[in-house]
Amino acid sequence: MLTLLILFAGCSSPNKSTPDTGAETGESQNDNGESQSQINGLENGAEDDPDSAETKTDSGTYVGLIDNNSIEIKISGVPDESSARAFRLGEEIRENFEERFGLTTGDEVRFNYIPKENEQPVLIEIEKIN
Repeated sequence: MLTLLILFAGCSSPNKSTPDTGAETGESQNDNGESQSQINGLENGAEDDPDSAETKTDSGTYVGLIDNNSIEIKISGVPDESSARAFRLGEEIRENFEERFGLTTGDEVRFNYIPKENEQPVLIEIEKIN
């Protein structure tokens, strides 16, 4: 039991006494301690800005809203068991999404999104194509 407590205590997040240099993530910092993603605006709310990152276009079948911030789309040309994908709604299209776009389950859509590593991609444009 004591061994387990010591093991868990060793795995807890330590207090850092040295500044974060970004070495753990492979990201360097400038003289002001800002990482490259902070300089590019990616940590300051710019992730919904279509000009701040590479956008991709795809098409598929609209499944529906997951919650007020996300929708599900089955991507075209992908095996059915792995085609469903969740997308976070970008700020520009989030407000009144259902009323603005009038999409119903089964509608064919074309959409633009910003891929995010280890996160939901951000949907920035969507249109019905049928």
